[in-house]
Amino acid sequence: MAPFVQDTAARPKTGSDADAFLRTLYSQHSPALRAHAQRMLHDPQLAEDVVQETMLRAWRKLDTLDTADSIGGWLIRVAHNIAIDRIRARRARPTEVDESATDAGAWSVTDHAERTVDSIYVARALQALSPSHRAVLQQVYTAAAPKPPPSSASPSAPSNPASTTHSATYARQSRPARPAEPPPPSEQRAKTPQPI
Repeated sequence: MAPFVQDTAARPKTGSDADAFLRTLYSQHSPALRAHAQRMLHDPQLAEDVVQETMLRAWRKLDTLDTADSIGGWLIRVAHNIAIDRIRARRARPTEVDESATDAGAWSVTDHAERTVDSIYVARALQALSPSHRAVLQQVYTAAAPKPPPSSASPSAPSNPASTTHSATYARQSRPARPAEPPPPSEQRAKTPQPI
């Protein structure tokens, strides 16, 4: 353990005595300095920086410190002033922004390449279909389906409007399949062939 240093003790000027004196000074006063700085800054890392800066200033002023003054009081005053300087510097600077927390999507340009490639594939797939199948898909997926000319109307083309086809498709998908019910007995007799 380091020897106790009286505040009124003579201060060594240079050499290994000065190093020993500073080590003793640090071991005795750093807990109080750190606590004072942490109360002011609310950050243990900044408080440790203030203690280190205070000890550096004590080392620089080692030869000019007055022996009658209290070293502890001088160190607390220096630490207090350094902490106030840090607070002022923090207020003067704009707040730092964590780049990882920013929304990168807000700053990027939308790439339409995938959408374009998908539309090309869909167009090629539609060209491979027969005209009647294309007409069904156009009625199901678009509101403005082209009407075939009267002369080329095929019997396989649906005659329902797109909204009816869409509603029927949706109704089939949304409701569960029902088991087939047998017809009532009166209808069964009517369908059975009568002997002649």
